[in-house]
Amino acid sequence: MNLNFSSKILLFAFTLIANTLAAQTSDDPRLCWYEPKGATQDDEITVYYNATRGNAELKGYTGDVYCHIGVLTLESTSPADWKHSSRWCDNDAKYKLTRSASDPDIYTLRLTPKSYFDMNDGEKATALAFVMRNSDGSKTGRNADKSDIIVPLSRDNSTLGKYISHSYDAEALTVKAENGTLIITPYNKYVFKVFTQAKEDNTGERTSITVSARPDCGFSIEEDNDCLYIKTGEATVRMSKDNCGLAFLDKDGNVRLEENGGLDNSSVPRRALFAGMGDVAFYGAGYNGQATNLEGRSLVMNNTQTGGWDNKWSAPHNICVPFTVSTSGYGILFDDHYRNATLQPSAAGTSYQSGSLNPISYYYIGGDGTMESVLENYTFLTGRQELPPYWALGYITSRYGYRTRQEAEGVISSIKAAGLPIDAIVFDLYWQGAENSGMGNLDWYKANWNNPQEMLSNFNQQGVKTICITEPFFTSNTVNYEPLRQKGYFADEDVADMGWLGANKVGLIDATNPEAMDWMWQFYKARTEEGVGGWWLDLGEPERHDGDSHHKGGTVEQVHNEFGNLWIERVYRGLKEDFPNVRPFLMPRAGTSGMQRYSVFPWTGDIKRSWAGLQAQVPALVSAGMSGIGYMGSDVGGFSVENNYTDPSLYLRWIEMAVFSPMMRTHSTYLPEPYNDCYASVLSDVRDYINMRYSYLPYTYTLAYENATKGTPLARPVNFYDTDNSTLCNSIDEYLWGRDILVAPVLDNSSSREITFPSGKWVDLNDLTKTYNGGTTTDYSAPLETLPHFGRKGSFIARFSQPTFTNTNGIDNSRLSVTYLMDDNNQTVTSMFFDDDHQSTTSLTDGAYTITRFEGSGSASGHTISVTNEGQGYAGMPSSRVYTFTVPGYTNNINHVEQNVAAQTSSLAKVSSKAEFDAADKGVYYLSPDNTLYLKAEVRSDDRQTSLLIASSATGIEDISNNNSALTLEYSPATSLFSYAIPGSWSDGTLSIYNVSGTQTAHFTGLIADGTIHQVPSTDGLSKGIYIANISATDTKGARAERNIKIVIQ
Repeated sequence: MNLNFSSKILLFAFTLIANTLAAQTSDDPRLCWYEPKGATQDDEITVYYNATRGNAELKGYTGDVYCHIGVLTLESTSPADWKHSSRWCDNDAKYKLTRSASDPDIYTLRLTPKSYFDMNDGEKATALAFVMRNSDGSKTGRNADKSDIIVPLSRDNSTLGKYISHSYDAEALTVKAENGTLIITPYNKYVFKVFTQAKEDNTGERTSITVSARPDCGFSIEEDNDCLYIKTGEATVRMSKDNCGLAFLDKDGNVRLEENGGLDNSSVPRRALFAGMGDVAFYGAGYNGQATNLEGRSLVMNNTQTGGWDNKWSAPHNICVPFTVSTSGYGILFDDHYRNATLQPSAAGTSYQSGSLNPISYYYIGGDGTMESVLENYTFLTGRQELPPYWALGYITSRYGYRTRQEAEGVISSIKAAGLPIDAIVFDLYWQGAENSGMGNLDWYKANWNNPQEMLSNFNQQGVKTICITEPFFTSNTVNYEPLRQKGYFADEDVADMGWLGANKVGLIDATNPEAMDWMWQFYKARTEEGVGGWWLDLGEPERHDGDSHHKGGTVEQVHNEFGNLWIERVYRGLKEDFPNVRPFLMPRAGTSGMQRYSVFPWTGDIKRSWAGLQAQVPALVSAGMSGIGYMGSDVGGFSVENNYTDPSLYLRWIEMAVFSPMMRTHSTYLPEPYNDCYASVLSDVRDYINMRYSYLPYTYTLAYENATKGTPLARPVNFYDTDNSTLCNSIDEYLWGRDILVAPVLDNSSSREITFPSGKWVDLNDLTKTYNGGTTTDYSAPLETLPHFGRKGSFIARFSQPTFTNTNGIDNSRLSVTYLMDDNNQTVTSMFFDDDHQSTTSLTDGAYTITRFEGSGSASGHTISVTNEGQGYAGMPSSRVYTFTVPGYTNNINHVEQNVAAQTSSLAKVSSKAEFDAADKGVYYLSPDNTLYLKAEVRSDDRQTSLLIASSATGIEDISNNNSALTLEYSPATSLFSYAIPGSWSDGTLSIYNVSGTQTAHFTGLIADGTIHQVPSTDGLSKGIYIANISATDTKGARAERNIKIVIQ
């Protein structure tokens, strides 16, 4: 068809309009936004409101909808400080929204902000503020946390103005602009620091307590007439010369994040504004108990203690982190901890505002497009947590509080008598004094704790560590109050509202004073030398922080959110310097970004003993992990108790969730221990689940390795690996434990629950015969004794084989059970298991560990499971391990099963019952009537690779003539090398060698598929004889293709 020029223009315009209108549907993940993108307060805009998002109270509403509207300006002091706002329930036509005819949940409002609000000359709008409502205000449209809707406005980067010139050195690019300076510093190929400073402002940045990395990245600078470019090879920052605005591009040139106003340090409050990127979800920012997805929420950075809280509290609590991760594959960290700063992640444009007295900076954190990669780069920047003390992964008992040595010893005896494993006991306040007023003695109250060193030694001999509480507060009843006051080490010697401690005065030590913290460290050192195994750092928000406090390192507003990190850092540094061979254990209640590098095991504060308290734990756990804090725990069973309330069902459900949590520590003001009579009806199940936690330690400790080396959290959002992030982006009652276990705990007093599965296929680990498809939802039957948890198809999940445990010291590390969940499409499956001596502080740097890799692959000859050991090993490593593999749904023919090690072959004996299989030590296999295959084989630790061939025929290869012409395979007797070629679009190439009896004698994986000739290692290990070589790979249709040749070794 021929179109003239005007027809083409009309067609283009019609298509553009149609596409624009089509985009404005309720499927859009955004709640509220405006177009055209980049418009300022002087431009006419169309505001869109999606009633299906946020609190969704107006979803499906058929009456008239209005907006309560205002504007935030440079003079606004907070998101609540609206200017030129409408009156509530003013139903003037000016405030009425227009409902879309094609999608009745989409509404629009047209306005030009400056004239609409009758703004004064010189006023600068930063954002529009809304509460949508019906005519009488009985229904409202807000953010999901019911906060006001804030939509940032473009400010055309006018604070810096036009580009003038630039210079650069080995670390950074410095841009001189009309109104100030812009500095961009690459820290690695994906991480960029952005800092601006107004002209003639010589105020420096506040010393960072968050960033531990140093810039270490080569880069190049390019420019054209319009832009400057700073390139690292994996990412590019583009700066517009017109206004110094920045855009961050990935390796393929896709814009991941773009400024829309940028970083404004020209005045207080400091601000950073970004363009809407259409993000599906945001995670991180510390922890809260209400949401994992932070889209549209106003997050106030103010570390705060809330007693008896639950999922009704939406704000971040004791740990606020000014960092967020987008499902779009980027993160933003604001290197600022000024009290009450506000972070608002939004698909319509993220914003940040701070009252900081110093200019602030932000870090763009990119990666390969995944959230996992963003966290790897975030923890590169802020530090990673070292491997944990192994005992910290066991069961820990705690109460507020054990008052005497005899009581504490009785608790341990009662736990052991109940048949429960135990690894640590926590001492709350009363180790320092008979009453609360002993807070700050930092020494044993000998009247109740006689000969504490003997007690600690006895506990250690039983495999029980001791953790003691400390606080930054010192009562005037303690021996330390007056010396601290005289030395001037208090920030406040009379803190208000601390009457619960029963003292005349309470002082707060100054964590910003190095001399004060050095003084405090001497007490930690002395008690650690006595045998204390870990430290609880409580009340470090600080819980009460009066405005008249005087800190050596800044104002109350500057110090408040920094206080926890400063305290933690000093204790951690002391432990590393004075006890270098001990893995530190610190349990702080408060902190901020970067705290993870100090070996912290925080918890969610004084949570209420209630179902609502339990329901807050999944959002808290996931949010903390996405903030870089991998070991968030909780007071299992609930801390704050009203009227001596106990509920065995609640207690058991909390224990069930804690099986797949970084810490399992029961703690409360009232009856937290499992052996108490009130929990008798569930004690057997509690015992089973605590033992179950221990059995999964090989899997969990491997997650600890991933966290220590890559910063990947142990608990992850349920959509962490999904290419479509939208389906489960708001899930608050499911999470991934590592890559391969989906946990869906029951969080109310029910015996069933709905479960929606992430992508892939998931096998019910309570019933291996059941599989669920990703994207489906099921009503899952979960009686009180059942924890719904599932394994990802295409994985190996390792556990200890023993059924019961005493503590982590007494585990038989030589026998593991591995559930192998085969891939339905016959793809090669790989997983790993990490292990070291569980004690060394340098195992990773020294290479003193093993990584055991499991691989499963199918071919015409049957199925092969390979076990490969890598690494130098470690002292005390088992000389061999017996692996019990469980393979559900094995429907292939089984002629025989053989074990191959270094060209040596042995057969596994077939047994006729599961009981016979269980009784056998090793070297057996059994296929159950429900097609679950069980194999038991010993693998020596010094063998590089051992394989189990589940042969489908007597020869191991059913049809030697079954050759695919697309594959090339040749053997050279002269060089003893195989040459092969696999088409470039294929995958999962393997090469197997069989003798004439069908026994597999060698197996190679990871073959390169690029259409060119490659070679595999020598076959010198093969003895003389005739062999069959089989190469196989997966073609573009997912089918397995293969080629076989006969070779002769002479």
